[in-house]
Amino acid sequence: MVKFNYSASGAPQNMSVQSEILNQGTIIFNGGGMIGTGNKLRIGFGAVLELGRGVKITDACNISCFKKIVIGDNSWIVHRSQVMDTNFHFIADFNRGEILPLKKEIFIGKHCWICNSSTIMGGVNFPIIRLLLAEVL
Repeated sequence: MVKFNYSASGAPQNMSVQSEILNQGTIIFNGGGMIGTGNKLRIGFGAVLELGRGVKITDACNISCFKKIVIGDNSWIVHRSQVMDTNFHFIADFNRGEILPLKKEIFIGKHCWICNSSTIMGGVNFPIIRLLLAEVL
């Protein structure tokens, strides 16, 4: 089961603000999870947002998916964070005479924690976070 507009006891939250989903693409839920309050999830035409088992998107987060975003099992995106696979505008590299891609896929691995007020942009790939943490512990 995916809990939507869920308020966790003791967590920073926007209980009076409902989460919104504007879906013009595909959302894949691979198992239960939680989406808190005050979130905005936008999935553009032909884009894919894939959420693993146990994913938590807490409160006041923005997910803008215009190509592909994959969030692995048991990963958390916590309050006031943003995950955006697009720049929303073109960026020119005048030294190389190139226009950089507007959209790049994002892959967040299993058991990752995207801490409060973080911004994750297109091209990010966090597949080994779990392995690095296991070595430290």
